[in-house]
Amino acid sequence: MNDKTKHVMVYPLFMAICIIVMIPFWKHNTLNSGSDMQFHLQRIYEIYMNLKNGSLFPYVSVYSFNNVGVPLNLVYPAIFLYPFAIFMLLLRNPVHAIYLGMWLILFCSMSVAYWTGMKYWKGNFKKSVLFSFLYTLSAWYFHVLFSGFTLGEGIGMIFLPLIAFGTYSIFFRDEHEWYILALGMSGVVYSHLLSAAMYSVVVGVILALGVFYTSNWIKNFKYLLFAVLSTVVITAFYWAGFIQTMFNNKLNLTMVVDLQKSALPFGNYVTTSLNNDMIGILPIFFVVLACVLWKKLDNETKCIAIIGITFFLMVTSVFPWRLLQDTPVRNLQFPTRLQTIVNLFLALLGTNIIDYLTSSKVLTKKAYICVASLTTIFFISNAFNFFINTASQTEVNYRPSTSKNMPFMGFKVNSQTFYNILGYNLGVGSTDYWKKISVSHNRDLTAHVGYIDGAKKILVPKISPNKEQFKVQTKGSGEKIDLPIMNYGSYNVTINGKKVSYKESKRGTIVVYSKSNTNTVTIQYKPSTVLVVAKYISLIGLVCVFAFPFRQKLFKKKQKS
Repeated sequence: MNDKTKHVMVYPLFMAICIIVMIPFWKHNTLNSGSDMQFHLQRIYEIYMNLKNGSLFPYVSVYSFNNVGVPLNLVYPAIFLYPFAIFMLLLRNPVHAIYLGMWLILFCSMSVAYWTGMKYWKGNFKKSVLFSFLYTLSAWYFHVLFSGFTLGEGIGMIFLPLIAFGTYSIFFRDEHEWYILALGMSGVVYSHLLSAAMYSVVVGVILALGVFYTSNWIKNFKYLLFAVLSTVVITAFYWAGFIQTMFNNKLNLTMVVDLQKSALPFGNYVTTSLNNDMIGILPIFFVVLACVLWKKLDNETKCIAIIGITFFLMVTSVFPWRLLQDTPVRNLQFPTRLQTIVNLFLALLGTNIIDYLTSSKVLTKKAYICVASLTTIFFISNAFNFFINTASQTEVNYRPSTSKNMPFMGFKVNSQTFYNILGYNLGVGSTDYWKKISVSHNRDLTAHVGYIDGAKKILVPKISPNKEQFKVQTKGSGEKIDLPIMNYGSYNVTINGKKVSYKESKRGTIVVYSKSNTNTVTIQYKPSTVLVVAKYISLIGLVCVFAFPFRQKLFKKKQKS
């Protein structure tokens, strides 16, 4: 089989492998809650309902998150959740649709890891395929996607190999493929902002190595600036919405925890990993092998090992996290998140070690197949262990409400009960990005409590994409109507079809004044001109960066001819 055929056939292989590891989940037909499951399912549901009703983008959450109009997708990127929503439109079984989205994440991760490996190892097929297995079918990737259901982080992991190689190429390769870094970092920004900040540390580490080991790093630094500028342009749509929302409102952000306390004790971390949770058995095995073979490893592999082991230690309480508690680093929340970086570098380390052992005839070439097979078997084994460990979770076979809440965590739904956990939410992240002054009123707001001239009244809205409509009966004109929808300052508000001005209440909600006895109040989110312009800037930037390598190839061909 020639190289071109191998390269084409590897993608169907990845598709098949990802189907195999997902079969247990499709047969299980149950979604077991990780910490963030309800949060992300609500986000997917909002996109699904918007697409179903003819709208392409949900600027504010009206179908989900208690219908209070949080502009969640302007501060927490949503673009890569669209496949989940599309699968929900196409499949009758919503649980299968969600798991099909998980399959797509795994397939994309394997494909990107392989493609990056082919770049890094200059066309070495076996190493690139093995790296894709070690990186994607890892214990940590399983933990992120299924145990935690942290979809933003899981999607962001797809792009980390691009970021690492793109930065490496800028300082250590003649091609200086800065656009790979730009596309990778843009992908992460549109997945999970905290991951983008975390992966910037990887860029910083490789930059430091470039400064230390290369003599022309100052000359090459301009390519890093190209990547940064391109990333800003491609992600302009996200930044426009994020900055406008954050700076025009005082928001309730995600919790800050004690980093030292949330770091894992070293012994517990190693023991848990040897049980194939957290970072997993194979990466620990590769660290041990690296120590044994240290003198025989090349300098680049040693450097990879040092970086991987350093971040491994940083996951634990061995690292003095308390020193960073009062710095912006506290927004990391959990040092365990650094395992994504550990996962990358120990996958690279494992690939290089297996290559060394086969090339030195210690192992046969079948070692590649054996290790790849082990990753697949361990991943499937983790699935069955996960089902056993979550079997006692509470089935949400009722519609949660203020009178009958659901468990904060530790619940499950199947294809029949799936929609029960959507709309109403008092779980993880339920008040993230609310206005700060609204948080203390969360019980009232989630129960659709409004006020008419100070008198409490349940006001349930009629909902359509980015819009809520309230039917409000008053004694006449001029009465103050405090609606259960939060004010983020970018709305068209009408009463009985006529545009009116609005104010903000003490609980951060929209206030209007009645015009008659019967008032049909319509509140529709209006994207700002800046946001609309930023959208087109992002699209143009993406096209230009994608076109750059093709333009470069054409230019080189013309030079040769």
